[in-house]
Amino acid sequence: MPLAGQPIWLTFPKIADSMQQFVRPLCHDVNRNCTIADAPRSKDETPWLDKRVPNGFWDYRSNRLRYLKWLGCRCGFCKAEDWYALRRHHFQKNCGGGLLRNVYQCSVQNAIAEFLPEYDWKPWLFGGTPNGYWKDRGHRMNYLGWLGQQLGIQRTADWYNVTSADSFHHHGGGLLNNEFNGCVQSVLSDCLPGYRWRAWLFNSVPQSFWKHIGNRQEYVFWLGKRLGFRKLDDWSSLTREHFFRNGGAGLFVGYYKGSTQQAIAELRPGLRDLRAPNV
Repeated sequence: MPLAGQPIWLTFPKIADSMQQFVRPLCHDVNRNCTIADAPRSKDETPWLDKRVPNGFWDYRSNRLRYLKWLGCRCGFCKAEDWYALRRHHFQKNCGGGLLRNVYQCSVQNAIAEFLPEYDWKPWLFGGTPNGYWKDRGHRMNYLGWLGQQLGIQRTADWYNVTSADSFHHHGGGLLNNEFNGCVQSVLSDCLPGYRWRAWLFNSVPQSFWKHIGNRQEYVFWLGKRLGFRKLDDWSSLTREHFFRNGGAGLFVGYYKGSTQQAIAELRPGLRDLRAPNV
């Protein structure tokens, strides 16, 4: 078991105990500029510092783990989460460019996954996800579950409060823009298809949403049901405030020109049956 405050990778077997002596002075700033100056220089323990390792050196996993442990200490990584800050330039500036290129296919995530395989890594927390990562629906589901935890989502309806800015702030910009044209509702419909999403309850509706008469009619019927309208005469009490308080401001101003009469007129003859359409 690691000691309290001890980086977990220092407990790996077959890694030199001599590294312990310089962990503390190096592990203080994740964002420090990593160079090879002032490093403990030993040909036996750190052959990469000679700029060239023996042929086949990186073929041995123990050598790769030893380098990654050394690199983590060089970069000031004290917790597993600190490794999310690792980038290609850290390898290049610390004599590990060949390792990254030839063994890990230039993927920092591949390197970290081998180093700490037990940790539940979130690919979106690195500098970027692998090509095609978001094409996998399972990956999208994993991200949405994690995002919900970060935002404190308790009920399905809480997702209505989530905006595209929330996704961008939580490293989901690639998912949102590349797969769903920046539409949060599309992401949720993909990941939670069993829930009846109402576009107007989000921060904004998709572009051109109100241009479709079916969407407008669905909204107004839904609004009437929400307001408890049961008879035709009830619709005479429909007001501007009802639209503005229930996600229909853009529809009311942009398409009905501020007129409740136009909204009601577009519903006829559907108003003869307040249960249609199915809302």
